[in-house]
This record gives sequence, structure tokens and C-alpha cells, in this order.
Amino acid sequence: MKKFPLASSLWFVAGVALLLAVLATVPSADGLFYQLPRFWPGTAVALMLIGGAAVLVGELRKRRSHAPASPEAVESTDAEPAEAEPTDAEPADADASGAKDPNGEEIHQPWAHVLIVLAIVAYIAVIEIAGFILATSLLFFAIATIMRAKGLIKVLVISLGVGLVTAYFFGNVLSVPLPRGLGVLADLSRLIY
Repeated sequence: MKKFPLASSLWFVAGVALLLAVLATVPSADGLFYQLPRFWPGTAVALMLIGGAAVLVGELRKRRSHAPASPEAVESTDAEPAEAEPTDAEPADADASGAKDPNGEEIHQPWAHVLIVLAIVAYIAVIEIAGFILATSLLFFAIATIMRAKGLIKVLVISLGVGLVTAYFFGNVLSVPLPRGLGVLADLSRLIY
């Protein structure tokens, strides 16, 4: 599979622009710094920018270290270059994601990113009906399953825990209004936040 650094850079820039546009629409209010509506989105954007920059710098360093010394050196050799041993920093197969199953075989998930985007779209569609706790738990479970997390029961328990802890933190500690859902789901969510 061929890498497209320009396309990756364009997606990065588009993502940063979208995050900044969303952040600009969040109103400010009076209160403690962590209770301001702009604080948590701003923190998330800052962490994503730092993380994205770190990934970009790492990729650029890796590409520079694997680039040939000069174009003339590559053209002047008539012999077939020797096959280099793969290092820990790079997978043996250029197409491989680097992820391995318990048997040590490469895991290739070409549609994982599409499925994750669909899971997020479904989350947005059902959050008002199902409520924050159930929708967030289902989203976490879906993403963990797409990423081939091991242990169905463990993933279910962790998913429910993520939904409950997140709802408690944002609902009670930060007093952020969260969707409660409809019917019995609204009644159950009132027990948490």
C-alpha cells in the first residue's frame, strides 16, 4: 500500500480547522476555570494538537531515517539492493498496521476507520433517545469490538463503567447537562446524575 503524505497532512489540517471552528462556537460563562464551557473543549483541542504534532514529527523522523542518502546513490547502483532486516520501529510488511493477534500474525483491518465513523454517527443519532450512559457505553463497546478487544464480558463491563463514570463526572462534578434518554432510561439516569 502506497503512503500519501500530502493527503495525510491535508486531513490533519482539516481536522485541526474543524476542531478550532467548533471550539470558537462554545460560549463562555462565569465560574471556576474547570466549569467554564470552553475549558474542556479547549483542553481536548490542545491535547489533540499536541498529540497530532507529536505523531507528525515522529512520522517525519521515521521517513527521514529510512530515506536514501541521495538520488545519485540510488541510481548509480546497478545491483539489486540487499533486503534490510525489519526493525522494531517498522513492521516487516509495509501494508501491515503493525497490530498482531495472539498467534503473532498480522491483523489487517482495512474498514476499521469506516466502521468507527459509522459507530460515532449512530451514537449521535441515538444519544437523545437512549441517554448518555447507554449511548456512550454502546459506543465504547462498538469501538472496542471493531478494534478486536479480547474478552466479551470484560469489554461489556468496561464499556458500562466508562459510560457510568463519564456520566457521573460530567453530570455531578462539572454540572454539565447530559441527555437522559426517554422513558425508563431517563429514570435510571437520574440515579447517576
